[in-house]
Amino acid sequence: MVYVQPMKSATESLARGQRRWAKNSVAAAREFLSGACTHQEISYGLACIPGGAYTLSKRAGCALQATLPSLLCETVGVRVGDRVRYIPIGPGAFVTCLVTAEDLPEYARVAAACADEMLAAKQPRPMLKHFEKVCKRCRHLYCARRANQRFCPTCGLLRARERHRLYWHRKAKLSPSYQRKLKGGRRTAAESATLPAADRTDPAGQDAVVLP
Repeated sequence: MVYVQPMKSATESLARGQRRWAKNSVAAAREFLSGACTHQEISYGLACIPGGAYTLSKRAGCALQATLPSLLCETVGVRVGDRVRYIPIGPGAFVTCLVTAEDLPEYARVAAACADEMLAAKQPRPMLKHFEKVCKRCRHLYCARRANQRFCPTCGLLRARERHRLYWHRKAKLSPSYQRKLKGGRRTAAESATLPAADRTDPAGQDAVVLP
């Protein structure tokens, strides 16, 4: 884990960074509980302190939802898209069980498999580190050298050639030096007339005779 401070940077281990983050979160939660003014801040403080509790939030109709912390998800082994079943065991208590496709009714298994495919297609593809991006031109995945790079190396080279060709047809091709080069490197009579007498040459390449 790397954190940056003004004029310096430091590197620390992941475990140490997690302990520091947990300590700061508990301190922020206690600060919210001591001087909070909104329901959201109090709920956050109650969820972060040791021995606290999560607040149920309202959904559509009379439904409620709760937040599962990431550590609990890793311990239990649940992830986005998993299906669970609530089993009440007494007043104010229930058990949450993970449900697989075999636990569902037979007529609902096809729909559940279709929903899993839709969720897998909707989730973005896993991206590697070091700025793996999608090229704006060929739409292929490539590893960029910079965070603001928009084109892959091949498309970047082709784009630079196109810009150079457009610039050539717009300006360089119409320049007098290029037009003179096309005619064999000799100045025309109109160009020679505008030069000083010492620099004038005839179209054949010989020095022009200047009469007094």
